[in-house]
Amino acid sequence: MIKHHFNKPDFAKVHHTVFSKIEKRITLHVKTLLGIAALLILSVQVVGCGGGSEELIPERIPPIQVSANVDTSVDEQTQIDIEGAAIGGQGALSYAWQADDTITIVHADTSQANATLTTPIVTVDTQFTIRLVVTDERQVSSEDTFTLTVTPVNLPPVADISINSLPDYPQGSYPVQSQVILDAGASSDADAPSEQPQIAAYQWRQIAGTLLTPNGNLTSSRLELTTPITDQQETIIFELEVTDQEGTSTITQTQITLLGQSGTLPELHFNTMQNGFSGERLLLDMTASSAAPDAGPYSYFWQERSGNFPSLQIEDNTQAITYITLPTVEQTTELIIDAQITDSFDNTVRSEKRIIIEPFQPGQLNDTGAQESFDTRVIPGSDIDFGRDIAFSNDVVTKVGRGLNAFDFTRLNSNGDPVDTPTTSWSCVRDNVTGLVWQIKTTDNSSLHYENQLFTWYQADLNGNFRGERNLNSMSCNINSQECNTQSYLNEVNRQGLCGFFDWRIPTHAELQSIVHYGKMDAPLVDTEFLPFWGNDAEGLLWYWTRQSSADGLRADEARNAWAIDFNSGVDNVLSKSSEAKLRLVRAGRLQLEN
Repeated sequence: MIKHHFNKPDFAKVHHTVFSKIEKRITLHVKTLLGIAALLILSVQVVGCGGGSEELIPERIPPIQVSANVDTSVDEQTQIDIEGAAIGGQGALSYAWQADDTITIVHADTSQANATLTTPIVTVDTQFTIRLVVTDERQVSSEDTFTLTVTPVNLPPVADISINSLPDYPQGSYPVQSQVILDAGASSDADAPSEQPQIAAYQWRQIAGTLLTPNGNLTSSRLELTTPITDQQETIIFELEVTDQEGTSTITQTQITLLGQSGTLPELHFNTMQNGFSGERLLLDMTASSAAPDAGPYSYFWQERSGNFPSLQIEDNTQAITYITLPTVEQTTELIIDAQITDSFDNTVRSEKRIIIEPFQPGQLNDTGAQESFDTRVIPGSDIDFGRDIAFSNDVVTKVGRGLNAFDFTRLNSNGDPVDTPTTSWSCVRDNVTGLVWQIKTTDNSSLHYENQLFTWYQADLNGNFRGERNLNSMSCNINSQECNTQSYLNEVNRQGLCGFFDWRIPTHAELQSIVHYGKMDAPLVDTEFLPFWGNDAEGLLWYWTRQSSADGLRADEARNAWAIDFNSGVDNVLSKSSEAKLRLVRAGRLQLEN
């Protein structure tokens, strides 16, 4: 704190002067009175240094005389003591300092003249008038002023550098081919002119380490670099100089660490990995990569980490692509698989994959029956890894009846009762997965259920605006009316009844496809132990009608085609409704699979 003092007034001289003037006034007054009345006795008691009891009349009250600091010069943002004094007036005196609003004056005790003043920020020498006003009990005031000159002092700017960070790396450390950002945008100047940017210029310099090439210029607030491919770790030092609007500069340094190839971590990526049901064979698939060209070859490792399945087996846990058989669970359970890769520099990265296992739910559609590929190629995540078939092979599926792979059938006799023995004749078969009951054909060429009958597609409703072909006077079926079409055949079967049921219908596309066994190598593609007698065809095709018309082949808003499935190849296609194909009826089902 800088203190400035002033010379206080000589109170003895002030006192002598004031009272000399009073004595002269009294002498003149006495002479006047003696000339008017000789008998008048003048008694005057003057209050002096020895004291007295009478108050002075107004003319006798001494005026307030004020003295404030002398003119002075001070640096900006400096705190100083200011002092003053006063005599005269009547009663106690009150002191008040006044100045420009930019100046801060702290004057806690107005009964005293002393106060504290803080100078403002200026850019050039600036003069301020500081005023001390003194007031007595009568509210009579007097004042004195002094001139305060404030001189600017240019504070140096502050250089502030921030550096970006990368996940998995320490602050200030960078692998090869990574981006480094040095940002000095937070640099500041406390006494900058408000109408201008605080920092007038930036200058970056690299003063140590392998020379790096910046992505931009060296005179902006932001310096961007891409780390080179090097073999070893190295320290790089940068210097930043910032200059303010008054031309004052500040220099600071920062450093980064280049980790090189040996310090660059590899990256682990999961490819398509799904959730699944108990018993399914699930694909585990990861790949490794690195910005370091010499990071390969990589080693891989899989392990179960959730702790819920200590006996869980991963088929080959040291391969990037492998398989796991999902364990049996009674409720939705999370399986955590830990994946790990290690590069040629012994850098190891781990990541986890969370797999949701659902309890096996008996579906309302059969699986395809396929459990192995038709050639030597491994197709990860293909049909053979999911569904009822793989669950059955892993002892998760419990069957009600019997059948190939996960197919589950029960034979029914002519009354619709289960007779699931190979030697007993049966007329229908129940699919225990879908709940559908299927018509069984026969080799008797005179039977209504003969396997080689053919029908055109004809349907009175839900026909796509075209009923189809009635196929009159045809000898391709065993219907007395000789109308060999799907509607006539359905009506006749329901009139006579089959297995005690009279609600047979033409199957939908999904229903008929649900019994195709795509894993069989020979036709017909179906479990013939439970669904025999599919007939034959001179062209080697076994087309069977579904109830669904097709949008293909529209003519004047009329669907001229309908869907059919070939049980020789397993493919589906659309046939003209006037074509002849075979028909196998269905009924019931827990869910009618329409479209």
